[in-house]
Amino acid sequence: MRILIILFIFTLFSCGKKEKIASKTNSKIFEFQPKILTKIDSIQSEKDAEHLINSLIKDKDRNFVVKKYSDYKNDVIYNYEIPQKIADSLGIDKSFYKADFDGNQLTDLLVIGEYYDFSIYVVMSFENDLLELKKLTQDYNAFVFPRLKNHSIIELYGGFNNDEKLDKKLLTYKFNDFVELNENRIEHQITQIEFETSGCFGTCPVFKLTLLQNKKSEFKALAYNFNDELRINSNDEEGNFLTILRQENWNELIDILNYIDFENLEENYAVNWTDDQTAILKIHYDNGKIKEIRDYGLIGTYGLSILYDKLYEIRKNQDWKKL
Repeated sequence: MRILIILFIFTLFSCGKKEKIASKTNSKIFEFQPKILTKIDSIQSEKDAEHLINSLIKDKDRNFVVKKYSDYKNDVIYNYEIPQKIADSLGIDKSFYKADFDGNQLTDLLVIGEYYDFSIYVVMSFENDLLELKKLTQDYNAFVFPRLKNHSIIELYGGFNNDEKLDKKLLTYKFNDFVELNENRIEHQITQIEFETSGCFGTCPVFKLTLLQNKKSEFKALAYNFNDELRINSNDEEGNFLTILRQENWNELIDILNYIDFENLEENYAVNWTDDQTAILKIHYDNGKIKEIRDYGLIGTYGLSILYDKLYEIRKNQDWKKL
């Protein structure tokens, strides 16, 4: 009996120190790595979450206010009962949630509230106490409802109307942002990417990109492509430019396009407001196929928004030579 007790105590303390999983077919031992605590782990109240979001928002003209969906029921501006009913039906009863969206074992934070209008923000944690703020909401004044799945996937419900029917998207963290989950990606042979933008009621950059792999790509800068805070009129710098696109940038664009399943996206997207910008995306692929997408407002899908950001960056991160 004494021997059994000793063995039991030894086993108990051994397991408490470290969990190890050994494979019979592989001598390699996989060790569980404990989560590293960050600023987000200390968030305990709505006030804490609100302070963190406001510390990360660049525009200091207005503060973000944390709100639960129930707070909108008696709001002097919204006075909406339907959002609370939907949130209740989905079990969303808090204003903030902790998760690990990118699987790096650091705690991330999703916060619901108001910043000019209804807004959802996500704070992502990275090594060396680095925090990045991501905005999950896209449409102005449009309520959406985030529910966490497995502490990494966001089930985002939206598009409700008077009969309270909802659309659902599964969002995952990829390409340094949130994108519609695709578990069955198809690899297409993409040979050319064309992207052009229109003007808007303001200083939206107007340009056209024609991008090819290992061949000369073209950037036609038409208006507002070289603005900064000091110079609004940059027409003298506009013009036509050529370069050989860097391979890593081409690979990134192809990776995004194949992941978002561009072939099966809608051909037209549009927001329900005026004076915004239109983007036209044209993909040449698979021995002569062409997919064209027209997107008024540039938020047709989360994946397309990520792609547009990368295409906007292409104007500035290549060695363009002016003709």
